[in-house]
Amino acid sequence: MRLRTIIFILILIANPIKVHADNVTVTGVVRDSLTHEPIPFATVLLKGTDRGTLTDDNGKYTITTALRWDSIQAASMGYDTKQLPAKKGNKIIIDFDLHSSGVLLNTVIAKPKKEHYTKKNNPAVAFMERIRATQDIGDPRRKPDYNYDKYERITLAINNYQFNDSAKRGFDKKFSFIKEYIDTSALTGEPILNVALREKASEVNYRNTPQSEKEYVKGLRQSGMDDFLDQESMKTFYEDVMREVDVYNNDINILQNRFVSPLSRIAPDFYKFYLTDTVPVDSVECVELTFVPRNSASFGFTGRFYVPVGDSTMFIKRIVMHVPHNINLNFINNMLISQDYEQMPDGTRLKTKDDMIIEASIIPGMPEMYARRNTVYTGHNFDRLTDQSIFDRGQSQVYAQGVYDRDSIFWKENRTTRIAHGENSMENMIKRMRSVPLYYWGEKALKTFTSGYITTGNPSKFDIGPLTSTFSTNTIEGFRLRAGGMTTAALSPRWFARGYVARGFRDHKWKYSGEVEYSFRDKRQHSREFPVHSLRFTQLYDMDMLGQNFTLNNQDNMFMSAKRMEDIQMTYHRVSKLEYTLEMENNFTIKAKLESERQEPTRYM
Repeated sequence: MRLRTIIFILILIANPIKVHADNVTVTGVVRDSLTHEPIPFATVLLKGTDRGTLTDDNGKYTITTALRWDSIQAASMGYDTKQLPAKKGNKIIIDFDLHSSGVLLNTVIAKPKKEHYTKKNNPAVAFMERIRATQDIGDPRRKPDYNYDKYERITLAINNYQFNDSAKRGFDKKFSFIKEYIDTSALTGEPILNVALREKASEVNYRNTPQSEKEYVKGLRQSGMDDFLDQESMKTFYEDVMREVDVYNNDINILQNRFVSPLSRIAPDFYKFYLTDTVPVDSVECVELTFVPRNSASFGFTGRFYVPVGDSTMFIKRIVMHVPHNINLNFINNMLISQDYEQMPDGTRLKTKDDMIIEASIIPGMPEMYARRNTVYTGHNFDRLTDQSIFDRGQSQVYAQGVYDRDSIFWKENRTTRIAHGENSMENMIKRMRSVPLYYWGEKALKTFTSGYITTGNPSKFDIGPLTSTFSTNTIEGFRLRAGGMTTAALSPRWFARGYVARGFRDHKWKYSGEVEYSFRDKRQHSREFPVHSLRFTQLYDMDMLGQNFTLNNQDNMFMSAKRMEDIQMTYHRVSKLEYTLEMENNFTIKAKLESERQEPTRYM
C-alpha cells in the first residue's frame, strides 16, 4: 500500500522527454554499472551528427561540436549500448553506467532442444560440492571476534521514467525541473526517477563465544517521499524485504519468501549445474559455474559462481544471481543479486560488496518501481572489543546518540561508494516539488490519509486527530462528535500531552480524556515509539464497551459504527491513572500503575 502511494504521487508527471542543444563541449566518463570501474576505449557518439570519440584509459571522453544533436550514445564490447538525452548548456557533463551483457545475462545457459542432464559423475556437481565442503574454512565467523564497517544505501525510484520537456504550459511545465534529477538504472540503463533514499553507516561486531552479533548504527539518513509514510512500515520494507543474502545458508529468506540456496544440502537435486567458461574477474582468472533450477517455476535462482582457477579452498570471488521469470513472486518482474568477495592469506573470505536490484509492478498499468540496496563492507578486522557491553544489549541494532543528525561531512567521510546525482539531490528535488501548490497540497492530503492526523507547521508541534474518530454513532450516544490531538517531539522530546473532548447528541453528555507523559528517553516524533520508558498520568471520562478490547483502533472509530445489532453493553467510565512503563530492547516489558476506576450505569446497564 505504501509503495502504491509513492507511485500515485508521480504518475501524473510521466511523459516523454526530448531536449536538444548546440555549440557545446560534452565531457564525462563511461563506467561499469555495478563495479563503477572505468571502461577504456568505449565508443561515444553524438546522435544526429558525425561526431564521436573513444574513451581514454580512465574511461573519460570529450566531444566539442557546433552541430545540433538530440542524444548521446555509448557502446563497448561486452556491454549493452546506452543512449541518453541531450542537455542544455555550453559545457555539459554526461556520465554513462553501462550494463554488462557478458556476465549478467538473463538467459544463463544455451542447451540442446533435448537435454540429457544427470548429476551422477557430473564434474559441475562435484565442483559445487567441493565449494560446499570447504565453506567453513573461509567463514570469518569461525574466529573468536569479527568486526567490519558497513555502508548501506537503499533507493526507491520510478523505473523507465519519461518526462515531456516539450510542454510550454500546464502540469508538465510546472515540473520541468524534474529532468535535472533523472538517473539511470544499473540493471537496464533505462531512466529512473528516485523518490526515496535511506543511507546507513554502521559498525558490525561479532563474538563467537557466547555467540552474539550487534550492529552499531552511527548514522541514519532518510530523504524523499517516504518521510510522510508510516516509518515502521518503511523500516520493515527496508530491513526485511531488502535483507542481505547469504548463499552459504540452506535457505534464503528474501522478499518474504523462502528460496533454496544453490549451496544448499539439496542443491544437486534442486538445481542443474554447468561448468560454462573461464573468465577474468578483477584481473583474476576464474572458473564460471552456472546453475539453474530444474523446475523454472520453483523458488530458486539462476546465476553463476566465479572461483579462481586452481584455488584449493574453493573461494567464491563473485556471485551473480537472478530470479526466474516464471515464478509468481509478489509483483516482482526482475531481480539481480551481485556480491564480491576478497580472500585473506589464511583463506578467510571477506564480503566487500553486496548489490540487490528489484523491478516490480505494484499497480497494473502504472510504471514499474525500481529498488536498489547497495552495500559496501570495509575495515575488516578480528580484534576483540575493549568494551564488551554492546553484546549485552537486547536489540540487534544499537543506535548512537544523534544518529539522525549527521551532517554532510559525516556522510562524505562514511559514504564508501559513489552516489548518483539524483540520489544525492533528492532533498533539493522534493523541496522544489513542494514549492508547487498542486504537489504540496496533494502530499498534505496523502499524509493525512495515511497517518490519520493533520499536522500543523513544519515541523509539526501538535497533530490534530485521529480523523477516523471525528464522528461516529452508538446506541447510547447516538451521533457523536470528537475533537482532539497530541503534541510531538518537535515541541519537547520528553514531555508529551494528548487528549480529546467528545459529545453525544442523544445522551447530551460531554466526554473527555487528558494525558500528560514524561519520557525518560528522547523521542523522534511521538511518545509511543518503541522502546517506551515513561511515567504517564491519565484522566478520562467516556463510554466503555464492556467485554471488548480495542488494541488497533479506538472504540469510536467511524468505520466501526455500522453493526448488525445494537450494542447496549455500555457504561460511563471514569478513570484516574498513574502508570510507569519500561520496555526493554529485548521486548520484555515491565508496568506498574495506580488506578482509580468507576463504572456508572446507562439506561441499559
